[in-house]
Amino acid sequence: MEATKEYRKEKDTLTTEEHPLLLMLKDLDITFYSGVTGGGVIHFLKYIPQYDKESEHDFSFLSIAEYTAGFIPLGHFLASGKVSAAIATTGAASKLIACGMSDAKLHNIPSIYIIPETDSDYLAPGALQDSSVFGNNIVPQIQAELPESTFILNESFSFADHIKKIHRFIKEGKPMAFILTKHSEKLHYDNVLKLSDLQDDNEGEKLSLQEETLSFIAKFKKSSSS
Repeated sequence: MEATKEYRKEKDTLTTEEHPLLLMLKDLDITFYSGVTGGGVIHFLKYIPQYDKESEHDFSFLSIAEYTAGFIPLGHFLASGKVSAAIATTGAASKLIACGMSDAKLHNIPSIYIIPETDSDYLAPGALQDSSVFGNNIVPQIQAELPESTFILNESFSFADHIKKIHRFIKEGKPMAFILTKHSEKLHYDNVLKLSDLQDDNEGEKLSLQEETLSFIAKFKKSSSS
């Protein structure tokens, strides 16, 4: 029991200050993550506190099976109007999480999928969690399904070059995949743009996707209770 308390206390001290992807997602008001730690995301997840309903953190990670995690961003958005993220380890887990990603695409639900790429220094034919061409070759598969909204966080990636597109995809209800590489933690992110700063010139008084969703939820609850 004491060990659990100490673990939670330690997790409660974590911040996202050191990982640029989390900084960007926090600017987008994306604060809830789900999936399984291990493999290529163990170092990524060290910046996110474990989910605890008693915690005062504004962001957290819920540990849950990858197949289920892949669908959580859909339910989370439909229930709250807020975008969330699902995280997979390398190997078969990335295929499991991609099932929810496919549904998000077909139903136009904005969602984030974070998937690690196997480090090229550790490629080995037959390795259980190999996501390279020797394994499940997952990156080209995700790019084929999300050709516009798959972002590989390698040494040539720039948040400044893609931030407006990322904002637009959220407003359009498109799922996005972020591929973690060994370079992703070293990328630079500044708070170059806030979600509230963006407004399409031709949008006028049109409700945002989030506002439309919340309006639908309110009407559905009202009609269900009557």
